[in-house]
Amino acid sequence: MATNWVFGLSYQTLNAVFAEAVLKAGPKGLGFMGGATGMGALAATLIMASRQRPTWTLLFCVALALSGGLYCYSFSTLFPLSLVILVCIGSCSVGFMITCNTTLQLSAPDEMRGRVMGLYSMAFVGFGPLGSFLSGALAHYQGAPRAVCIGAVICGTVALALGVWLRLRRAQIGPAA
Repeated sequence: MATNWVFGLSYQTLNAVFAEAVLKAGPKGLGFMGGATGMGALAATLIMASRQRPTWTLLFCVALALSGGLYCYSFSTLFPLSLVILVCIGSCSVGFMITCNTTLQLSAPDEMRGRVMGLYSMAFVGFGPLGSFLSGALAHYQGAPRAVCIGAVICGTVALALGVWLRLRRAQIGPAA
């Protein structure tokens, strides 16, 4: 969970660099980029609100899709294509946050829910600035596209590890888990 906030969602810090240096879209383009991310986030919110209950499998799929979107974004040099990718990234990032939050709340025992959500909030609010610092420092030395690419690979690796863990857990507990 914290991995996505540290290494994945820090791409937002570098959007201004992408708008100016990579996509040559300038400040107006940066506004469109933020709007594209917001459109994806709104779509995911509406979709997630219509679902019955999120699953760990959905959490894995959304985390993997987010890392894939970030990976594609890191290589995109075409502004219209980047906007489409940012819609997907916005959708996946909000889908991940909602799924993670809901899954944690439903999985935590009543007496532990406050503590669990406190740790969730700390990871969400506290680790985001750390990720921004790390991606900014990496972008300084390696460039913004490479910084986003490295973050995407780290997020994808952790998502795949989550998928393996889920598969092993299901094999131990049984298909009802």
